[in-house]
Formats: sequence, C-alpha cells, structure tokens
Amino acid sequence: MDAPVIIVGAGPAGLVLAAELRLGGVEVLVLDRLEKPSEESRSLGFTARAVELFDQRGLLPRFGELGISARGHFGGLPLDYSVLLDAHFGARAVLQAVTERALGDWAAELGADVRRGWTVVGLHDEGDGVRVEAETPTGRARCAAATWSAATAGTASCAAPPGSSSPGRRRPARCSSPTSADARSGRVRSANGCRPAW
Repeated sequence: MDAPVIIVGAGPAGLVLAAELRLGGVEVLVLDRLEKPSEESRSLGFTARAVELFDQRGLLPRFGELGISARGHFGGLPLDYSVLLDAHFGARAVLQAVTERALGDWAAELGADVRRGWTVVGLHDEGDGVRVEAETPTGRARCAAATWSAATAGTASCAAPPGSSSPGRRRPARCSSPTSADARSGRVRSANGCRPAW
C-alpha cells in the first residue's frame, strides 16, 4: 500500500484534508493533475470559518495582512452582511494562489506526499482497499490505499462508487461541503458522497 489515504486534488480542500490527516498521524498521498500550482485565482479570499481554522492552526501569518470586510456578493449582486445579527466576516483580497501556496507548504511540512502532474484515469475497488491509476510525467502509474477522497468543495462530476455496476457513468452533482474524514472508521469521503467521474 502506498498510503492509507489517497486524496485526488491539491487545491485548498485537498491540502487542508491532507494536513489535518497528517496531524492525526495518517500517511497521505495527494495526486493533482496540474504539474505546478495554478497562478490563476478562482477565489479572492476565504470564509470566516476558514479564518477560524487557519487561526487555530497558527497559519494566518502565512497569508500576510488580511482584509476583513462585511461586504460581499452572491452571483455578482452586492451584499452587506453587517445587517445580520452575529454575522461572521471572511478574508478578502487573498488570491487562491497564495492560499494554495500557504496550505501546500503546511501540508509538506507535516509530511504529506503531494505528487503533481498525476492525472487520475482509473479507480478500482480491491475489496480491502482501492487502486488508483494515473498518467504521470513519466508514464502510467498505480497507487494503492485503504481509501480515497476526491477533494472538492464546489461542483464535481460524480460517478457510481467503486464496485458498482456502472463505474464510469457521469452524473453532474453539486458537492455542497468539502471532503471529510471519519475518525472512527478511518474512511475518508465527501460529506455528501460525491465521487469524481474519471
């Protein structure tokens, strides 16, 4: 077995999951199709809950000066959160590239094995674990783990779970929450059961 847990995706959700598992002593392997972190930002900040998590882990200084604001938007429509009782405000003007760099450094310091340029092309249920196949910069590779997680906090293309009768069937779905680990069972999965379609 390459690691007890394989995480597919080295964005913010995957890197936080990897670091948190490492804090719990779990070896993790993170696979990401990009050969290097993207400099393109798909977000410009993070939520109040993320600020709390990063503060609890001592990570806020890695982001530099944070802009906290009661103003935001939804679908381009401006919102003023200060009108809400007990509202929490998130950080603004933090490029996703900066967030990924800070979280990637943290995960690496904790011993997470992040492999870039690995495009997952297959997932196979082996009964007592999973086998993941990937195209890598040096050719096709296989990895084995007890379990796996697709690390996405947004939209994901989902497929039937490993071992089902239609493993490649694509079904678009909204993943409304990031992946999570169940400490009791040691299984890692998306909070709503979403799995990517490879």
